[in-house]
Amino acid sequence: MRLKKPDWYARRASGEIKDNEVVRLRVLPHGCWCQIEEWEGSIILRNGETAAVNSNLGTLLWDAGIKGDVLINSTNSLPQTVSRWLTWWLSAHGDNEKTNFNSIRVAVADTLPEKELPFEVEVLRTFTAPASEVINMLMSKSHDHAMSMLAVERENGEYFELEPMRYVDGEVLAFTDHGYIVKTGGNSQTLPIIISRVARSARAVMELVGAEPQDIVGHKVRIQYTMNTPGHRLQAYKNAVIHSIDGIYHDNTDEVHERMDQNGEGTRYPLPVAGTRSTLLTPSRCERSRITFNGTMFTATSLDSDDLLFEIVPDVKEGQYGIILNRYGVQTLWRIDTPYHMDVISPAAFMKHVDDNLYHATGFSIDGLGLYYTDTDGVSWVGDKPLSIETIVNESVASTENVNISVA
Repeated sequence: MRLKKPDWYARRASGEIKDNEVVRLRVLPHGCWCQIEEWEGSIILRNGETAAVNSNLGTLLWDAGIKGDVLINSTNSLPQTVSRWLTWWLSAHGDNEKTNFNSIRVAVADTLPEKELPFEVEVLRTFTAPASEVINMLMSKSHDHAMSMLAVERENGEYFELEPMRYVDGEVLAFTDHGYIVKTGGNSQTLPIIISRVARSARAVMELVGAEPQDIVGHKVRIQYTMNTPGHRLQAYKNAVIHSIDGIYHDNTDEVHERMDQNGEGTRYPLPVAGTRSTLLTPSRCERSRITFNGTMFTATSLDSDDLLFEIVPDVKEGQYGIILNRYGVQTLWRIDTPYHMDVISPAAFMKHVDDNLYHATGFSIDGLGLYYTDTDGVSWVGDKPLSIETIVNESVASTENVNISVA
């Protein structure tokens, strides 16, 4: 059982883990935990609920003496989506995965492979430290963005994976029913993101000074996160939390800690509409789609399986992902829904792969994609694009006939 950071803090606070207890540590790179085992003569490579039998990757690792838990990463995927990529890859490709070997990196604990392998293998070394030094070590090693977790193991077998503690400054642009819209600094290519969690300490200070959730709009904030995907993406930061708020303070730290204890594990505002599938809505998946329009909504289904990829519907709310469509020079604002996860999609890539298909099917083109919100000046935005005053919001453009097109 893999325990997390709150479990570590709880055991330290209760005195169960004392300062001088020596623990074993490993710095884990990005990747997805998999298990390699043998069953009735077959080599099983298991990734969560997905198991590949006698796959090339699993057999190569087994024959090289690597068994049990391994971390698998791929340069074909963003770090925070390796699990989804690996599930899809093992499910879809079976024994035909050799072409992907040049993208694979495997990390194993303290075990050198017994033979040369056609992909990179990293051996994770174990070191020891007193429990009192673990958090300081975590903070220090969090500066290395190649680190995914700090693994901590006690003598009694308890195993913890502590996520890194990284920080970035930002400004709260709006508060919606789905969370705060925040723009981070230092990168003009970073889109506004939504943050639906506030740290217990920040929430306690807000309550003690009488600040309502909407009162921090316009404030600078310190954001804690575990991973950043650089570039122009809908949600560049993973596990983002508002850690502290500039201009909102409370001098009595005892009162702050007392309120934190009363609040438990912090607050979570209603989350943005999220997909139900663990796989990603990718531009390449959308490229092979069939788009239909019935006059009130657009539907995109896969040419390969007829699965629903996404829908474009009216009635967008602030804090949801909006999409600006243009037909005959008239801009209209819609909501994009999908059963997949789309947080790490690049709007530019999505538009590149979907725009031609959508235009030929319906006569509409895409002018923008991103979070829909209104700033303190009353200007409405979709991502980093301000809406013109002529844009029709929450309306659909009627059509007298259904149209569709397939793109191979």
